[in-house]
Amino acid sequence: MTTTNVAQTLAHLVGAEHVAPDDQLARYAVDGVVPQTVVFPADAGQVADVVKLARAEGLALLPWGGGTAMAAGSAPERLDIVLGTRRMGRILEHEPADLVAIVEAGITLAQLNEALGRHGQMLPIDAPRSERATIGGILAANTSGPRRLSYGTSRDHLIGVRFVDAQGELIKGGGKVVKNVAGYDIPKLLVGSLGTLGIIVEATFKLAPAPRASSAILGGFRELDQALEAAQAVLQAGMRPVALDLFNAQAYQVVAARAGVPTLSDRRYFLALDVGTQPATVKRQVDQAHRIITKAGGKSLVVDEGTAYRAFWRAAVDLGRGGERPAPMITRSSMLFSDLASSIHGHEALGESSHLEVGVHVHLAAGVLHGVWWGEANGPADEAMLIDAVATLRKATENLGGRFVVESCGPSVKRAVDVWGPPGPEFAIMRRLKEQFDPGRIFSPGRFVGGL
Repeated sequence: MTTTNVAQTLAHLVGAEHVAPDDQLARYAVDGVVPQTVVFPADAGQVADVVKLARAEGLALLPWGGGTAMAAGSAPERLDIVLGTRRMGRILEHEPADLVAIVEAGITLAQLNEALGRHGQMLPIDAPRSERATIGGILAANTSGPRRLSYGTSRDHLIGVRFVDAQGELIKGGGKVVKNVAGYDIPKLLVGSLGTLGIIVEATFKLAPAPRASSAILGGFRELDQALEAAQAVLQAGMRPVALDLFNAQAYQVVAARAGVPTLSDRRYFLALDVGTQPATVKRQVDQAHRIITKAGGKSLVVDEGTAYRAFWRAAVDLGRGGERPAPMITRSSMLFSDLASSIHGHEALGESSHLEVGVHVHLAAGVLHGVWWGEANGPADEAMLIDAVATLRKATENLGGRFVVESCGPSVKRAVDVWGPPGPEFAIMRRLKEQFDPGRIFSPGRFVGGL
């Protein structure tokens, strides 16, 4: 079937007005690969119809929510149809008494939490650019942020999913289903799969009550050891903050400037705690955190609940991802807490030697370190330097027993490096799953680990 015939058939399935015109196709390019057609189904049934067409014609199909995570993963080996979910943004069911909601994949995180907030509830996961990031995209990319310390990741809140498989069939997993399909835990398989196993159309979540009060406590330190000492003291004191993150000066200055909070320019490392619970408990934890920070040699600052508080954590989650200062590359390293100091210093030393500026943002209790890479003095970043940085950091992280991936970068960098790194021992299982779920390789081929 020709490209014209495919577009005509899709127009018949979803309505001509919901197929993007040719002059808009470049907007949906993934790593420089422009699709032949972009289509926007209205519901799960139309998604199934599109998948059946793709299967029959052997066309590569890639889901697109808000487009906020399209820089993740490897470049697609081919791309024929982009399937946008923007018309699938409804809350299908919400049971406040049970703290459960069922939503379509195209609803944004901001839209969902605005509706849940009217009932004093929330889906407590973080995603960059939450006003655009859709639930389906967040699940597919396994996005998480500072609040994972207290609430876990999206995988921990997902209790059911409905998706379209490579046969164009609607499949349910988890939730009220007594037995999962083929014995698999379907929801967990789909999380983080980048749309390579199926197209998520609905998700069922366990919600959380919104805290009655919240505050952020920021601690500025001259030395990294002081900041890590304070972080350990917080954890050992049993404070149980919602988030416990660390920033180097480059990252903190960007976040603070966007949020409108003091920059504390005489400090090099910054600890950020988020406490959210009952008002009396918040005050007690703020006082306790102030004592811990002061004892470790830091200077503390409290950002109470309100516009500045929300802006700070929003800017932290969005760091390097759009806004006033988008980063040409963001890397992610996972390791033990005891190895974080070595890795942080390694990132900063590499930035200095390669004439790159690096912002470091760490989810401390999870051992997840993001490196946000910019060119010096707001200039362009040398791509050869970025490519060399990937090789150096990957080796250093693996020597520490950790895992290193490039979370986002431009197409030319992806052509020179494997963003995922060498597949681990679990790759054989992942390959068998891909072969079983998508034998025709129509779902996002090439984007996942090992070219799956």
